[in-house]
Amino acid sequence: MIWLVALALAGPLEDGADAYDGGDWPAAIEAWQSVESPNGKVLYNLGNAHYRSADPARAVAYYRSAARYRPRDGNLAHSLAIARERLDNPPPPADPPRLWQAFITSGELGLLGLLLLASGSVVGVWQRRRQQPWWGAAIAWFLGVVVVVTAVLGVSAADLHPVVVVVDSEAVVRESARPDARQTFVLPAGSEVRIERSLAGFYRIETGDGRLGWVPTGAVFAIGLGPAPSEEP
Repeated sequence: MIWLVALALAGPLEDGADAYDGGDWPAAIEAWQSVESPNGKVLYNLGNAHYRSADPARAVAYYRSAARYRPRDGNLAHSLAIARERLDNPPPPADPPRLWQAFITSGELGLLGLLLLASGSVVGVWQRRRQQPWWGAAIAWFLGVVVVVTAVLGVSAADLHPVVVVVDSEAVVRESARPDARQTFVLPAGSEVRIERSLAGFYRIETGDGRLGWVPTGAVFAIGLGPAPSEEP
């Protein structure tokens, strides 16, 4: 089964690579976007292709998504910084990664927590047989629970309140979820904002410098973005 999946992915991946090497950025983007459940490498390649296509805003969106899978990739961090330099003075990015997310993914952290829980169980059995205090096992279990909870909270925060990027053109931010509501400020393309909730075709967003407002859902972009948390006003 695994080789069938790899064979199915090989076509789009190779087509995208050939198009990219030939300088046909739109064809590369089309090929790589057809990959279902893209991994960090595919997302990074899409960021590169959009950057080459003079679309730094979408490049930032893809680089940010790739970073969730490849937090220790120095080339990716450099590419994201370069793409941000091409933008027209956006506000500070919303939700910079937590300290631990710069070194390890949520999945890796969750696996570490499970290993701590398993090691605690092994140590507990050994200490019980030797009729020793369970301090070692208790510490391992405690650390395992803390690590697993931290990983789950990290995933939940990213899914419930994702960071999205303004693309194509500037986004007009309004004080309520209505197209005729008063305009409060404007976000340039490439602005990285966090979704707080959604209502009637609008997202309530927060910028990295703490400003709040409503933008049309079509004004922002993120990979795999599902429905945002809804809440009645």
